[in-house]
Amino acid sequence: MAWKARGTRTALAGLAATLVAGLLAGCGSSGEQQPDKRITVWTQENLPPRMAATKKVVRRFEKESGVHVDLVGVDEAQLPQLIMSAAAAGKLPDVIGAVPLGQVWQMYGNGLLHTDVTRKIVADLGPKTFQPNALSLTADGDKRLAVPSDAWLQLLVYRKDLFAKAGLKAPTSYVSALKAAAKLDKGDMDGMSLATDPSDVFTQQSFEDLALANGCRLVNDKGEVTLDSPACRTSFKTYDTLAREHGAPGTQSVDTTRATYFAGRSAMMVWSSFLLDELAGLRSDALPSCPQCKKDPDFLARNTGIVTALQGPTPSGPPSSARSPPGR
Repeated sequence: MAWKARGTRTALAGLAATLVAGLLAGCGSSGEQQPDKRITVWTQENLPPRMAATKKVVRRFEKESGVHVDLVGVDEAQLPQLIMSAAAAGKLPDVIGAVPLGQVWQMYGNGLLHTDVTRKIVADLGPKTFQPNALSLTADGDKRLAVPSDAWLQLLVYRKDLFAKAGLKAPTSYVSALKAAAKLDKGDMDGMSLATDPSDVFTQQSFEDLALANGCRLVNDKGEVTLDSPACRTSFKTYDTLAREHGAPGTQSVDTTRATYFAGRSAMMVWSSFLLDELAGLRSDALPSCPQCKKDPDFLARNTGIVTALQGPTPSGPPSSARSPPGR
């Protein structure tokens, strides 16, 4: 599909350079139109402080380019549906920032990306500007799907004080995580907080972290589906055991898993590195609320350990922390 004619490549290249977001080209109505010096940008960096920082960059870009930017913050969980609805209505944005890698490839498969624009942006900035792995993950042959901007880790965080008291080692493997979850799952304490909501993108991200740690891949080098391989079966079984047997009852989401851990009612949790500022008490809308935190706000941060590369029993390829998606 064609790039919206109302924008210009020069303007979009400038936007990519200044916003420094996970940018990809949207598509809209085809046909030649006169540029109206106006573009729409969706961003998943939708928290108020991040939106405020982005607006400062936007204002600078508008002053330098003469192009007006309509900045819209969108929620990650709603992004897939918003994209399909906008595509059906012919009202896709010109640019989307901080897009997950999976969503980029889904849009590419649906013919919604203008790969010539993103190719030109990367060429103008210079390939050496980017981490090589990020470039390879966002390309299909010579087609450039997106402009990489940043990466994040999915983390396994755990209560160091509870582990020490129980004589447990850090949960760096499937075996040690399962052992710890079983031993610490008692009374009001859950062994693990894991997302289970099938409609939440966060659930896929959480499972992917455990799956990659065990060498589970959707397809092999020959393009054969390997989701039913022994490695993937082990990953599914481990995730199910941790979530069903040692997690909180009911459907768990990105918000409930964090809330349970922050309330001091979970010994472990799988979450993204976006947790760190919240754990440090830097977000007033997501503060640790454990009983000890009332008198000691730093209690949970001080007693939280972090595992960045979980290891499965049959790993192959890079550990889970080696991923470099182009956004959150």
